[in-house]
Amino acid sequence: SAEGLWISAKAERDGKVWIARAEHLKIQKVKVLYRKKNSVLVSGLKEGVRIITTSLFAVTNGMKIRVRKTGKK
Repeated sequence: SAEGLWISAKAERDGKVWIARAEHLKIQKVKVLYRKKNSVLVSGLKEGVRIITTSLFAVTNGMKIRVRKTGKK
């Protein structure tokens, strides 16, 4: 059975997801399994990764980012 994670539709960008690893942005390819209005089911992501939903301009793989802490765990 294919395992997938539901993520915000804002986070999926043409088959890619931006994730925060340490203080760098990593572009991760994903496979979209199913789409809903506000979320998508994707495979290719590990559980617990920090997904970037903010729109950023001129993104490059490995670029330095500042991760803002949120209250949610």
